[in-house]
Amino acid sequence: MAVHTADGERLTADTVVLNPDLPAAYSLLPGMAPARLRRLTPSPSCVVLHLGTGKEYPAGEILDNGMMVYDTKTGTGMINRAGVEVLPPVYEHIASPDPDFAEVSGYVTIQQNGRWGLADTAGRIRIPPAYSEFFTTVFDSLFRTKKDGLDVLLNAAGENLLPEGCTDLRILREAGAASFRKNGSYGVYYVSTGRTVPPAYEEVNSVFYGNDWLKSCLVVVKDGWNGLLGPDGREIVPPRFDEAFNGLSENGDDRHIVVRKGSLHGLFNAAGKQVIAPEYQSIRQELGGASLLKVAKESGTRYCLPDP
Repeated sequence: MAVHTADGERLTADTVVLNPDLPAAYSLLPGMAPARLRRLTPSPSCVVLHLGTGKEYPAGEILDNGMMVYDTKTGTGMINRAGVEVLPPVYEHIASPDPDFAEVSGYVTIQQNGRWGLADTAGRIRIPPAYSEFFTTVFDSLFRTKKDGLDVLLNAAGENLLPEGCTDLRILREAGAASFRKNGSYGVYYVSTGRTVPPAYEEVNSVFYGNDWLKSCLVVVKDGWNGLLGPDGREIVPPRFDEAFNGLSENGDDRHIVVRKGSLHGLFNAAGKQVIAPEYQSIRQELGGASLLKVAKESGTRYCLPDP
């Protein structure tokens, strides 16, 4: 058995596998093709996609978004999946942003002259290289980096969402917020609303217990006392209480906060109204819900509604 090439060369083989459709395959074989070929039902087992480019590139690195980064003598560039150059080889480094809390596939971070910036996968420079640290994705299309030693939180348009001159940037994922420090005090930026709580607190901390609503709040400390910011950044419990706050139950619909001052407990609702003054040794729900509360102090026990 052999294969005869068009220029007359004979290539011997033990087996020859033909890939074309049957009519084309029989035309390559000696002898007569069958007078009638049985009609077949197509049933492909795979799809082969051929991509090509007329330009040669050195071997490079494939990023998570499918783009390829390659190195030349002049620098690092990037081509897309169709083989089209979208970033010329003039950069020191090109990579996907570090995924801290979010994966964003439409951008790459670029380094030029020792500074970092951001480009999209179409090759448009979204944020010119002017920052001193690699970009980290912290929320959907939000990036943290530094400039001149100070923290910045940038959107894809390059706008800094924090006040100028901030340090100690912390991402508070459950609350969808970022805390920052300026002039010795802490403030908060809320991603969903774009609201900034001015720096006025000694500490800002996440809530790690209770239902989802309580976990979306933040504990703030001022003059040594604890307060609570709601999910929208409003101060629903003023900072004049002790330690952490608790909800009445794990029920996701519950919006009440038990506060403590010394050994006495009180109750606030989600609107920031104090519905029970902190004068009870205990406050707990009765009858499996927040519709009736049992409150106790030295003089005795009574029942009340959480929102009288």
